[in-house]
Amino acid sequence: MDEMSLSWYIGFGAGILAVAIVTLLIRTMQKRRGVQPGDYDERQQLQRGAAAQRAYLALLLLLCVNGIVSGVLDIHWTKPGVDCFLCMFASVAVFVVECVRRDAYFTAKQTPRSSIRIFAVVTIC
Repeated sequence: MDEMSLSWYIGFGAGILAVAIVTLLIRTMQKRRGVQPGDYDERQQLQRGAAAQRAYLALLLLLCVNGIVSGVLDIHWTKPGVDCFLCMFASVAVFVVECVRRDAYFTAKQTPRSSIRIFAVVTIC
């Protein structure tokens, strides 16, 4: 294992650890406020399902375009593997934006102000 691959594994592990910490932080805050993951009403569940479909479609399209650009056109715009993660992050962004636009991101009991700290931490990280 050379030095570059070791640093990649350390960075990958740190990224997974950061996601786990943020997830635990969100779950802890939700438990403290008494919000369950299933507290969305029927309209919000339908909107979240539609947003998940759009995010999945965006992921498929981005991965196809990335495959064509890097495979057929032989243009490598980033390191291998990083491009797939960027496509996944863009897909998650599509889901979040669609849910926020259609008022399906927060449950009926939550307010956007209650999660502003979490958004700030995620943005800083």
